[in-house]
Amino acid sequence: MVTDMEGNPLESAIIKLFSIRANSGFETKSDKKGEWKADWIRSGLWHIDFMKTGYEPQKISIRISEMKKNPFLEIKLKKIEGLAMTERIVEDFEKANEYYDEEMYEKAIAAYGKILEDYPDAFIINKNIGNSYFALGDYEKAVEFYKKVTEKQEENSEMFILIGNAYINMKDNEKALEWYRKVNVGDIEDVIPVYNIGVLFFNDRNYEKAIAYFKRAVEIDEEFSDGYYQLAMSYLASGQNEEVVELLEKFLEIDPESSKAPTARLIIETLTKNKE
Repeated sequence: MVTDMEGNPLESAIIKLFSIRANSGFETKSDKKGEWKADWIRSGLWHIDFMKTGYEPQKISIRISEMKKNPFLEIKLKKIEGLAMTERIVEDFEKANEYYDEEMYEKAIAAYGKILEDYPDAFIINKNIGNSYFALGDYEKAVEFYKKVTEKQEENSEMFILIGNAYINMKDNEKALEWYRKVNVGDIEDVIPVYNIGVLFFNDRNYEKAIAYFKRAVEIDEEFSDGYYQLAMSYLASGQNEEVVELLEKFLEIDPESSKAPTARLIIETLTKNKE
């Protein structure tokens, strides 16, 4: 179900589903009750985007099972501040989104910019412009527009992540970590950025932060094998061996054929012998 922040159903919200395993996807729409359904989709990790004109889009990652009932999803979309949705704005916004979806990013930037010219209070549209520059590979301009959102919303974790991602692509890990440190890990619902941030902290030898992010990754996706492996490695690197064996056994249960499996088995064997 897709609703607004007060729980009212949102009709005709676009739901885009993308399978990591199949490297393909499709889209559907919500009905008058705000409900939607996707049938006959394969197991594995899926990215799902929720969009409706006049509302801030939301992205989640979820692991789907073909063998058991999947959880009911209720997504709440926040209305774009300062944007009264006249028929003209809806048309302009949908056209801008259409340009973006068709990878016509320069036209998308111009279209989003025109809306901002007419309605400067709709500052959240700077995120759309930033995303367009990001897609073009102009990460400095992307950061410039993402920061325009943080000037109005000082605790916007999504913007912190997007800015960090841009700095990663600029090969500036130090700047990326500066922005990632602002993120409340519990606010993130997408397993991929959570995991990637954890890897950065691990490589920076900040194992306490890495543990927090890898823990969050396996909370979001209980079948995320790499999350268990990296969580175990973070505990091991910080000298906290108590949970390592259990975590690596969980990793092997999920992905016994992984290239990391021999290392995991060796660590389990070594720690078990040492304990004995």
